[in-house]
Amino acid sequence: EREWEIGFKLEVGQATDRFPVIPTTADWNEQALRVVYGFVTRGQVRGEIKREEVSLLSTSADPNRVLPFELTAGKVVGKTFQWSAVLDYRINQNVQVMLNYNGRTEGKRSPVHFARAEARAFF
Repeated sequence: EREWEIGFKLEVGQATDRFPVIPTTADWNEQALRVVYGFVTRGQVRGEIKREEVSLLSTSADPNRVLPFELTAGKVVGKTFQWSAVLDYRINQNVQVMLNYNGRTEGKRSPVHFARAEARAFF
């Protein structure tokens, strides 16, 4: 249908840090699903869900070792979930409304929620 758009993303990767005496190898995978519904000439509503998982295959004996940012492509070790919803809607030629919500949980941390609403009037 012209009003609908659905997208899926799959990413896998592996990196090895050979600098320490015992090299560290990280595997990661990411899946994402995006759904967009368009209101013809008015706006759109968009939702997205993303899951990332990073696991270390071998690590050095030092528990205080800091992992390089590039080793995990900036991702947190463990499972990360992200979700978002966006509504962009033009009420009339001079009034526009936007609602935005994002959430995420990384590793075993508590979820973080962020929401924003905006209305614009043009004169």
